[in-house]
Amino acid sequence: MEKQEFINKVDQYLIDPENIKKQAAINAKLNRQVDLAKTFFDKYDLALQRSSYIKNKALENTDKLLANFEFDLNNTKIKVIWATDAANAMNEIAALSKSYALPVYFDDAQIIKELDKDAESAALNISKTADVKSNFIALTKADFLVADSSSIICLNHETKAKQIQGNAAVQIFVCGIDAVIQSYNDLELIAALQSTNKYGEPTHANISIYNGNKLNEDDALKEDLYVIILDNGRSQILADHEQRSVLNCIHCNACSRSCPVALFSGEKAYGTVYTGPYGALVSHHIENNSNLTHLAFASTLCSKCNDVCPMNINISAFLAYSRRNAVKNKCVSKTENLTIYFWKNAVMKRSNMDKGGAKVKGFMFKQMLRKAWGNKREMPTVAHKSFNQLWRERKDFGN
Repeated sequence: MEKQEFINKVDQYLIDPENIKKQAAINAKLNRQVDLAKTFFDKYDLALQRSSYIKNKALENTDKLLANFEFDLNNTKIKVIWATDAANAMNEIAALSKSYALPVYFDDAQIIKELDKDAESAALNISKTADVKSNFIALTKADFLVADSSSIICLNHETKAKQIQGNAAVQIFVCGIDAVIQSYNDLELIAALQSTNKYGEPTHANISIYNGNKLNEDDALKEDLYVIILDNGRSQILADHEQRSVLNCIHCNACSRSCPVALFSGEKAYGTVYTGPYGALVSHHIENNSNLTHLAFASTLCSKCNDVCPMNINISAFLAYSRRNAVKNKCVSKTENLTIYFWKNAVMKRSNMDKGGAKVKGFMFKQMLRKAWGNKREMPTVAHKSFNQLWRERKDFGN
């Protein structure tokens, strides 16, 4: 999606202010529930520090943890499938559907939408979850992988998702390479933080754990189960030492609820699987589309997202890094580059800044920034006296 397309969608969404008020009221209600749920923690700030440390440590050892997870699943009913990108994963799912001669039904999880935004494909025998009685393959998300016990963790807040998983003849779970953690001890804290910040509840309504039990007569896992571990651009983020900790995200949507841009633009304007500040950071990697780098500029850098993030991710700093990288990689327009170039030359010299009066400067600002500023806000007027002039007058007055 190009930058102008995003702006057009934002303009279209802003036509309906009632919808914005409604969403703001929903966010405010949920935020009150979140604040109440935080009181269940004895020391919430300490929980944030510990969870951030746990996830950072897991990221540093992602390769080892994933290798341990897969190794312990040998000779079990759980099979691991590695997928480099969405197309690779879809082909694997289609092959399983053909092998079992069963249709595949999926839920609305974001990781599933990564495979295909529309996801439904008649050719691949994949469609959205419905009330089905016949045998089928369930395609659902896995929230975490526990390396020590080779367990798949599903945190469901809806009963329907639990029922679908229980009625499936075959199950396929999908998760990113960043979903792996060390142990159950780590899971307890991170799952509680996710539920608190996503739903305003101290714990999830349903927690399903699938273990790679060895094949024997007492094996409780009767159906076949597959887990697709998806890269889809995450290794690029993991390789970037400056922004690696973005993958600490536990998808609680707290940053989106606090972001004024996300509130006023809405999810539809982004046109990506992940929206808000987090989506602005990862979408161009996950969707392999450099045209999405402009989303990093759709932020006020107010740092509200930093304040609410339960994983202590410095989102506003990462957005600034992404902007810098977009410029270095020449992902911004020539017009924008020229505007910044002339602006820099103008403000780097006092003599240039002092040229012309307030009216002349105001006219130049409007000509240069009119399109980028938009028609939803007024251009600020230039003060008749600069800070330099006011300071000199004050200094002379003080003497």
